[in-house]
Amino acid sequence: MSLKSDCKKTLQAVYSSEGIPQITDKTFNTMWETFAKTQPSVTSLAGATYSGDGLSGVAPPQIWETLEFNLTKFGIDKKLATKIVAKLKKKYGDNPKPTEIGAFMSN
Repeated sequence: MSLKSDCKKTLQAVYSSEGIPQITDKTFNTMWETFAKTQPSVTSLAGATYSGDGLSGVAPPQIWETLEFNLTKFGIDKKLATKIVAKLKKKYGDNPKPTEIGAFMSN
């Protein structure tokens, strides 16, 4: 699974259904890079150990809130950003663990 490609496809589908012109690849890639910097990577989780429901030394992820914030920061209407995130949550789950997020981000 690749969250990046799924996000792009979902954004394109939502824009298309709303009759909005697509964003350029350059804009999407810039937006994605900004978002990706806020998420754990597989390498950053390599030394982490499980502690209860999470990982020690790793803050709980706010992946969906951060993604929605970044979408709106780059000019995507809040209503559309919410719709995009809702579709991605259905596929990836409401509250993925840091290791899952790291895997999503590495593909």
